[in-house]
Amino acid sequence: MFIFGFSMRKDINFKMSAKGRRKYFKNFMTKACLDIYQVMLSIPLPGTELRKRLKLENRIYSRQDLGWEYYDGNFLTFEPDDPMTPEEMQALPMDIMGGIYQFKYMFMIALNVFSFPYMIFSSITLNTAGKNGTGCGFNLLFVSVLGVP
Repeated sequence: MFIFGFSMRKDINFKMSAKGRRKYFKNFMTKACLDIYQVMLSIPLPGTELRKRLKLENRIYSRQDLGWEYYDGNFLTFEPDDPMTPEEMQALPMDIMGGIYQFKYMFMIALNVFSFPYMIFSSITLNTAGKNGTGCGFNLLFVSVLGVP
């Protein structure tokens, strides 16, 4: 899970457009070779430094307009840093995650899930094959790794 849109302190000079942030996140996700990920918005929860700072800057949306049910990471609850608009900030996490929920990526995830046990068991079989005449496959796994005769 990744937190998107964390508000910067005033002493940090960081300005990146919505398009730039989207590109940066997507590049990182691609290079990290993650099968699946979730991107949530930053939440200024009570008692946190973020909430205190945003409250002093008068950037938290009013509780009369936005109830606690919106404090789940899916909704923007404060005014974002410049140059981003609230509309861009609200849309970006879904835009970033949109690619992994396409059918072709779901197929790849399923392929990885089903191929993982094969990779593990075949490496165990290859590494210990022929020891003490124990056989191969799952029989080898039980004898060599688990100690079950």
